[in-house]
Amino acid sequence: MQSRRQAQQQQNQNQGLATRAVHGGQRPEENQWQAIVTPIVTSVTNKQNEPGSQRGNQNSLQGNPTRESLEQVLANLDNANCAVTAPSGLAAIRAAANLLRNGDQIVIGNDTNPRTKRLLKEVISRGGIQVDSADMSNLRDVENAIKQNTRMILIETPANPMMKIADIQAIAQLAQKKQKSDNWTQRILVAVDNSTLTPALQRPLDLGADLAITSLTNTMNGHGDVIMGNVSTNDNDLANALRNNQEAEGAVPSPIDCMLVERGLKTLPLRMEQIQRSALQIANALEKNQNVDKVLHPWLKSHPQNDVAQRQSDGHSGVLSVIIKGNGEQAKRALKNLRLVSNAQSVGGCETTACIPAQSEWGNQSQEERNRIGLQDNLIQISVGLENTEDILKDLEQALGSK
Repeated sequence: MQSRRQAQQQQNQNQGLATRAVHGGQRPEENQWQAIVTPIVTSVTNKQNEPGSQRGNQNSLQGNPTRESLEQVLANLDNANCAVTAPSGLAAIRAAANLLRNGDQIVIGNDTNPRTKRLLKEVISRGGIQVDSADMSNLRDVENAIKQNTRMILIETPANPMMKIADIQAIAQLAQKKQKSDNWTQRILVAVDNSTLTPALQRPLDLGADLAITSLTNTMNGHGDVIMGNVSTNDNDLANALRNNQEAEGAVPSPIDCMLVERGLKTLPLRMEQIQRSALQIANALEKNQNVDKVLHPWLKSHPQNDVAQRQSDGHSGVLSVIIKGNGEQAKRALKNLRLVSNAQSVGGCETTACIPAQSEWGNQSQEERNRIGLQDNLIQISVGLENTEDILKDLEQALGSK
């Protein structure tokens, strides 16, 4: 028999995205104040009814009302049974990787975020986990990377900064074809870093993935004042393993951060609508700019995986990359000329930002690594914010030196 909460969750999943973002975690009838906005519960321990009898959680490592409310919203948006929040996006990646065991292999994209790559290759690998890479936009390359001990494929799509698209459904089907057991410890788990598009535009679990991972730091929260992450799944065994590992490590976010993210999610659909409109208009305009060699944006017809992007997602993000004519010094000069747009690495906020990946987060990668994915010194990545589209475009065009 369905519980009241499960019935409410099912009802919410039949509602529109904006309604779910606003109401997905609200349970006014379940708190003594009947509060519409989820209360911030900061207590780290709870009183027992009597020795050996506990109502609810013993302490906030097991669960917290504010965190649980956020997790209900996130599960709802991901079309998932369970969501487990983490103190950062990288901590969410670690939570997924912690499902692996000594001797297992994980396959990642060759253009995976450098911080994720560092976590996996320099930290997770110490536990005997083998980390190999493949071009996730090339299904044959992914298949060739799979070995007898492969237990996870970690996809980042779209992958920054080259904006390559991986076919989530095709990779999930490939993993299913290769596996020899229904037991999750023996299966090839497909995990998708969905931070760029968010569940507002792409739902990996609906496409066959086992885990949907999202950095809540960027677009999901959208206001640049929280570091958090999340892992969602429909597999109850995976959910239990994630929860057990989380409690064992003590890797939980603060209630105040949870409140801020839940507040940010209420405007996610509205923000994404505005950001998408602006980003596509800017991408089309910059394609015609005489100082621009190429614009990388999945919704442009010129993008090599445009058909996959349109098939598996409901829209595009505000992130695009621009390869300008000239070299890295000219790219630096363009950023110095910006007046409205901020020179910063962060993406998904209210403010438009721009950076040169080869001189920022990819700067610690070898030239060989950058060459392998085609990352040039004259590539500028732009994260479109909520300012007037015309003002953003005007600033970018004056910085590039022409209209």
